[in-house]
Order: sequence, then structure tokens, then C-alpha cells
Amino acid sequence: MTYTEADNKISITNAMPIEDTVGKALTGTDQVFDFTVETNITGK
Repeated sequence: MTYTEADNKISITNAMPIEDTVGKALTGTDQVFDFTVETNITGK
């Protein structure tokens, strides 16, 4: 697995546990982390 970032970094400040249903409803800046998963399968 390779994780690459450009200028933006993950920063977690004052994090507290919350229920999944509450977390799934979060939107907006500093509330969510959008990401993409890509695969490249070789050597079959």
C-alpha cells in the first residue's frame, strides 16, 4: 500500500470518539476526509 499526499495533510486536533451515525452525517470543511482507492493488479 502506498499513501501519497501533495500539500494537504491529515491533521487530527481535539479528536473525541463519536457514534458512527453522527460521523456519517458530518459534512463540510474540517469535518470529512475524502479519498480515492485505486488498484493495479499485475503478475497474474
